[in-house]
Amino acid sequence: MPETAAHMMATCSYSAQVWNSFTHIGIVPQQLPPNDYRRLLQWWTCMTESTHQPESIKIQHAVIYTAWNIWKERCRRVFDNKEMTVPQLVLLIKQDIQNWHTTHACWEE
Repeated sequence: MPETAAHMMATCSYSAQVWNSFTHIGIVPQQLPPNDYRRLLQWWTCMTESTHQPESIKIQHAVIYTAWNIWKERCRRVFDNKEMTVPQLVLLIKQDIQNWHTTHACWEE
């Protein structure tokens, strides 16, 4: 399978398992056909559109941090010859999200 954005973010079995770990907060992962960037863009836009609702903002953060960490995991595997399990990566993503919320809560006070 060629490495494409659609594959890396949606059709890769590893990525799908990561996304499925966040369905409880409203992320709706979809299996996308390889190289279908239009559908990937539509999915991304749908997941990150801002409605300024607290729950919507939490979903946006989770989507962004999940995608970013999937990319970092890809780089870790390719360049460092190391890998994380899905539960390890999910924990890291949750920690990143919590750190973001903690940091920004300090600024809002």
